[in-house]
Amino acid sequence: MDGINQTVSGRLPVLSEQQLVSCSKSNKGCKGGWYVRAFQYFIKNGGITSENVYNYTATDSACRKKLDGHHYQLLKYWLRTPISERSLRRFVFKQPISVSIYASPHFKSYKSGIFSGADCSSMIRTCKNLNHVALIEGCDSLVAGQDYWIVKNSWGSSWGQSGYIFIKRNTGSSRGVCSINCSGAYTQPKGRKKHQF
Repeated sequence: MDGINQTVSGRLPVLSEQQLVSCSKSNKGCKGGWYVRAFQYFIKNGGITSENVYNYTATDSACRKKLDGHHYQLLKYWLRTPISERSLRRFVFKQPISVSIYASPHFKSYKSGIFSGADCSSMIRTCKNLNHVALIEGCDSLVAGQDYWIVKNSWGSSWGQSGYIFIKRNTGSSRGVCSINCSGAYTQPKGRKKHQF
């Protein structure tokens, strides 16, 4: 949501994670959730407020019902399963996309370089055992001439490369590295036309 708002307005808002943790009852608070349910909450609630209005406490707290401040509104969302790598790349040029992925032990301990998911292939053979969500913000081929996704993770700036991981693409696998091509969702905020995969 913050990424697409930056694409639309040129300004990057800091949206309230705590509002989702406390108020999106179809998710599990600090125990995790699913981005589609978060999008459903955005639509039903009429948007989400900013971090400075509803600050992050990292606790399962009661939902604050009355919130002052601007609500960033979501008109629709779309979930695609699976996504071809070609259409995923084309779409990432237009806006960030949320993807499900299998976060393997090597993924969790990632520090730098291009992640090839060597420990994923023997652990996951379908698109059913996905255990994590991340955000593809772009793609490039500047590191050692290899193609890779630029992926923002949610584990803070001390993880990976200041909170990011470079995941190898164009591997020949229809599922992609650690099944990154298996499931993706994109949003349409109010006032913006829909993009197509």
